[in-house]
Amino acid sequence: DYFWAKIAGNSDHSLVAHLLDSAAVAELIWQHYLAPKGRRQLDEASGGRGRDLLVLLAVWHDLGKATPAFQSKAVAAGRPDLLERVMQAGLSRPSTSTAQFKKWPHGAAGAVIARAALEDAGAEGWLWVPALIAGHHGRYESDLWESRGRFSRAHGDSTWESAQQRLAQVVASRVGIRLDGWALVRPSRGVQLALGGLLVMADWIASSDAFPLLGGG
Repeated sequence: DYFWAKIAGNSDHSLVAHLLDSAAVAELIWQHYLAPKGRRQLDEASGGRGRDLLVLLAVWHDLGKATPAFQSKAVAAGRPDLLERVMQAGLSRPSTSTAQFKKWPHGAAGAVIARAALEDAGAEGWLWVPALIAGHHGRYESDLWESRGRFSRAHGDSTWESAQQRLAQVVASRVGIRLDGWALVRPSRGVQLALGGLLVMADWIASSDAFPLLGGG
C-alpha cells in the first residue's frame, strides 16, 4: 500500500486500491454488460477463463505506476511525503534523470512488469496480453522488453523490480486469479481491440470522481 496512484489536493488513493477498484468494475462489466458472444470470445482466448482474463488486465493495468518514473511525480504534485513513504519501505531513491522518466510512461512499464510476472508463472500463449496494458491510454507500443534496458533508472533497480512482482502477485491473488499453468490463445485483432476497450472502460469508471473515496480521491 505504499505506492500511490492518484492525488487530488491533499488526498491520495493508493495503487493497490485503484487496481482493485478497476478489477471490481471489470467484474461488473463481465457480469452485466458483455453480450454472451463477447464472453464466449474471451473464454475462447483464455481456456474458458474469460472473466479472469478481463479482470487480470484491469487489476494489472497500472502496475507501471510502481516505478521511480511515476512515483517521483508526487514531488511536482506537492506531495513529497508520498515519495518518502515509498523510500521508507526500503526501495532505492529515484535518480533525478527526469528526461528519461518522461519517456517511460506507466503503460509501457506496466507491460514489462506483466510480461515478467507471466513468464515467472509459466503461463503460455500470453505474448499479446502485455500490449493491451501498454495501450490502455490509447497508444499501443512494441518492443517494450528491449526498451526496458534503456530506461532502467526510470523503471527501477532490483529493489523496485521485487516490489513490482510482489504487487502483481498480490493483486492477482486478491481477485482469485491463478497464473501458473494458464494457457491462452491469441484471438483476432478485433477481439484484442475490443478487450482493450473494455479495459479502458473499467479504468475510466474506477477513476471517476463521481465515486467518493474510490476514483479521483
